[in-house]
Amino acid sequence: METRSILCRAHVDAIREVIAVWKAAKLQTVLDVEDMIQECVSTHDLIQDWRQRAWKQLFTDPRTMPVEQTGQNLKAVLCRFVELMPQVRSAIHAACANPCMEKLATIDELLASGQKMLADLESRWPFIDFEMVAQSLAEIERGEVISAEEAFRELLGDQ
Repeated sequence: METRSILCRAHVDAIREVIAVWKAAKLQTVLDVEDMIQECVSTHDLIQDWRQRAWKQLFTDPRTMPVEQTGQNLKAVLCRFVELMPQVRSAIHAACANPCMEKLATIDELLASGQKMLADLESRWPFIDFEMVAQSLAEIERGEVISAEEAFRELLGDQ
């Protein structure tokens, strides 16, 4: 999974660099726009494939993956991708003499898909809540714990 993480970050960084060059040197042509769109689609597909593989591994054999690191890496790449798509859209809009609606629609679809993947990851991935861990450790240190027997009684409604 680490290789996929590196590849996805590299693709997102490459798109960011191209946009910077476009802004600095005004190199946008129709071919540049087509290449940019293709790279965005390829990057999206690579991220989506990594996401699917990570979920599959999480449910089949989570002991073989660093769950927290994988989730954090995937989240970071998705955040960068989602942040980047409006910049790509703006650069494409500036590059086209006429408003390339179908090209912009493709970027809008990639953005929406990236946002959906990010929201899904944030709501379902088993991230460690470090604040909750610290809170629990503090409670344990203060002696604010109950025995397993008491917990079961509470769950069963036996007081």
